[in-house]
Amino acid sequence: MSAAKKNTVLFQAIALLQGMVFYASIAALYREAAGITLQQITQIESISYLLTVIFEVPWGFLAEKIGYKKSMVLCSFLYFLSKIVFWRASSYGWFLAERILLSIVYAGLSGVDTTMLYLSDPENSQKNFGIHRACGTAGMLVSSLIYSLWIRENYRMAGFLTMIPYGIAAVLTLFLTEVQESDPQKRMDLPMVRQILKAALSSRQLLFLVLSAGLFSEAIHLLTVFFNQPKYISVGISLSQIGFLYILINILGLSAVWSERFTKKLGVRLSGTVILTASIVLALIMAYSMHALSVVFAVILMSILFELFMPLSDSLQQDFVMIKERAAALSINAVLMELVCALTDLVIGHVADISLSAAIASCAGCFALSLVFFLISTSGLASRK
Repeated sequence: MSAAKKNTVLFQAIALLQGMVFYASIAALYREAAGITLQQITQIESISYLLTVIFEVPWGFLAEKIGYKKSMVLCSFLYFLSKIVFWRASSYGWFLAERILLSIVYAGLSGVDTTMLYLSDPENSQKNFGIHRACGTAGMLVSSLIYSLWIRENYRMAGFLTMIPYGIAAVLTLFLTEVQESDPQKRMDLPMVRQILKAALSSRQLLFLVLSAGLFSEAIHLLTVFFNQPKYISVGISLSQIGFLYILINILGLSAVWSERFTKKLGVRLSGTVILTASIVLALIMAYSMHALSVVFAVILMSILFELFMPLSDSLQQDFVMIKERAAALSINAVLMELVCALTDLVIGHVADISLSAAIASCAGCFALSLVFFLISTSGLASRK
């Protein structure tokens, strides 16, 4: 097996294992059972994003210095540690500590994981990104099924079981093959940093694509992880049904493997436009409908659209990077994305404290802005398939 093929297989296995979050279908309820409110949840998320911004660029430059594989290994073991902390967390402080660890992890992995996968097989990048996301979804599906059938109200057991696959995933990173050799002697002085910053920020396409992806992904995250659960309960869906709905959504989330085919059918610009426009409509349905079936329908379709959009976005971001220091460049642009996410969480979190429906409708507004930024970013790609 070639090094590139081995990397691709390992990345899919890691995605599968790190998708096994046994508490995912009750993530908000898990925290609420420990005394954390929805406003505190979004507040912690905002702090996490702001810390990720602080760590992002230093981690990007460090990855160029020590190598992408070492960065993957270190971050994966910290990821494992964060799951241990989450399992034992019983107060605001401990849940905040877990998110601080995740901030370090997300900053370290940002640009590194996708770049390693991209450089392992550039010609099939969107296909591999789609399979990668589908493997993560498959892991979530397995863990959600186990939760619904055997764990149920035992939230802490769900937290405990999540540690195991994350530990295995961390070990698997040790077997990855480096795609870009480290350079311990590489100088990261101020002139070099300025040069990389200028090159990374000079791409108008990349900047607007990052803004679009940040708004879209964070609004979807709020809708399908935090806001959907209280919305389900408000329309009469039981806890056991919530678990099985999560399984159904994960099954349909495997649609990420068809992202490349969907894009080839419609073209880059039209496929993104269709996805984002449909998301606006579905978010408004979720916000104001009190019929269980229409709410479930909206959440399911938004999850599918998200899985179709993100491999396209990841592939485009890699294509738009024009410098050798890919991890550093993507980390710089990720700062902008994380600032957008943090601001989104802060604003919508305060709205959620007043009205859940208004908060969900605010996510529709985020989708509208995301659409505008996507159209600007892809203005020269109308004919690309």
